[in-house]
Amino acid sequence: MIFPTITALAAACLMLLQVGTAAAVVRLRRSLRISIGNGGHEPLGKAVRRHGNLAENAPLFLVLFALLEMAGTAPWIMIALAGGFVLGRILHIIAFSQETGHGGNWRVAGMVLTFGPGVVSALLLAVVALGKLA
Repeated sequence: MIFPTITALAAACLMLLQVGTAAAVVRLRRSLRISIGNGGHEPLGKAVRRHGNLAENAPLFLVLFALLEMAGTAPWIMIALAGGFVLGRILHIIAFSQETGHGGNWRVAGMVLTFGPGVVSALLLAVVALGKLA
């Protein structure tokens, strides 16, 4: 079996981001003395969404990437897909770290670098899977 090295590196990066976003939530909760919800505190709400959005997206993407990589997808394609996704998540975190507004161009870039690799990965995986059925 092929070890999905590129996926493993992406997973390591995403886990460090996850821990960082979780730590930011914990710090804010402790300083504001809010244990549940956001208490109407917008910066805490944004911190929770930074953490939650990453947690919601990363697992399925990592499964897609691992399956593609184990199926023998070219390393340059895997680097583009996984690297794009990780960069998209970083840009999303930056966008939601802005004190005013909703992140503007950072958020748009983060969404493009999430949805793009997601759609490409899903279509590529479907082609690979259908090819295995034939």
